[in-house]
Amino acid sequence: MDINLFKMFGQVAGIGGIALGIFLYLFKDLLKKIKVPGLKREQWFKVIIIFMVLVWLLAIIGIGAWLFSIYLNPDTTNLKSFTLPGSKSAHFTKELLKRHTELSKRYRLVENHVQIADLWEQMFEKGRILYNVTHGSVTVLFGQNNEFKKFETIDALVSSGPGMATIHWNVVNQMIETIIDKQNNHKYKELIEAGLIRGGIGTIYLRESLYPYLGYPVADKYEFLTKDVILIDGGFYQLVSGLPNRRAYAEPSIAFELNYQTGRFRRYVLPFFE
Repeated sequence: MDINLFKMFGQVAGIGGIALGIFLYLFKDLLKKIKVPGLKREQWFKVIIIFMVLVWLLAIIGIGAWLFSIYLNPDTTNLKSFTLPGSKSAHFTKELLKRHTELSKRYRLVENHVQIADLWEQMFEKGRILYNVTHGSVTVLFGQNNEFKKFETIDALVSSGPGMATIHWNVVNQMIETIIDKQNNHKYKELIEAGLIRGGIGTIYLRESLYPYLGYPVADKYEFLTKDVILIDGGFYQLVSGLPNRRAYAEPSIAFELNYQTGRFRRYVLPFFE
């Protein structure tokens, strides 16, 4: 067997690849060359079976050892190749995965699993809304029970323009006519008129009748934009990483993990570090 083939196995799959290469070599080449004089056909058959079992076990043990080493020491270094140069969110996310091994084991970072997004965020008394302007989706986090819901964005906004100051009352009134939460109609109008909910976040808040679930916007935490937030998909999970803890503290310090099986989220917080 060509030595270059062994090198290729080793580069691709480490110890497990070398073990597999040895297995193939022994089966393909070495077995043909073994000649033991005096053995009957039945005895020779038993020798071959024992030989195959032992070599197969060797390969399985080697591959198992390689997989176990990955499980114990998951590699998160390739995150930097899928993030913007110098991204503080990337630095934060790598540190988060390093400190929380249950996360790093869950997310194997391959290129099509990692995305960069700009998120508008607004905090409310009982939760928050994350508005992904890059991919056109909205995540509402309900703080009282740690549940979340995903929504698609819509073009008809309750307000637009510089600072979202232009209120589109035709859109507002049309939505108010169709929402379930009729008893709080006046509160939605008051919040929109005061500019406390606006743009895409205000539209979702009104359209989905979120006042009973989120309460009022937190007075000193109006919507704010966070750039280069990292989104990592891991099957039934998604990690939203690199959000600031509050508006006055603009460095990445928060991540949310969304569990699509349970419909619940978990928050991770790390103090900012250089």
